[in-house]
Amino acid sequence: ALGMLDSDDSGVRRQAAVLVQKALNNPRNKAALVGNDRALLAKLLAVLKDDPSLRVRVAVIQAVMAFAGNDALVNLEYKTKLYDGGLITCSVPLLDMVDRMALAPRLAAAALASMASLPAAQDALGASGAMRKLTALLSRPDALLVIS
Repeated sequence: ALGMLDSDDSGVRRQAAVLVQKALNNPRNKAALVGNDRALLAKLLAVLKDDPSLRVRVAVIQAVMAFAGNDALVNLEYKTKLYDGGLITCSVPLLDMVDRMALAPRLAAAALASMASLPAAQDALGASGAMRKLTALLSRPDALLVIS
């Protein structure tokens, strides 16, 4: 699926991200990635940052969030890798996409909120202007719609 993320067709890139998300939702697949996940994360974060299609970026942020597990130690390791990979930098611009696609900023907000337990991420969120954008997003009347 990683090669499909380089396709010229945005529909193929979106489907590739959906496939990655589905694969990562399976604990056996995630366990098989141990030690080899940096390349996958780097590719997903590059697409999240640079893809011109907002639909592709939304699918990619969902795939990135699938790295999270219920195990607190795994989750901390995942958050550290995402922070090191630039998730904050890639996600903050999505907070401005409310009028283009309501799901994009909500997913970005969820991803950024998941990072807030890391002190370095807290500093980066403040420095990036994300807190002002998150506050504006939460002040919208439709802000409490559930992300599924």
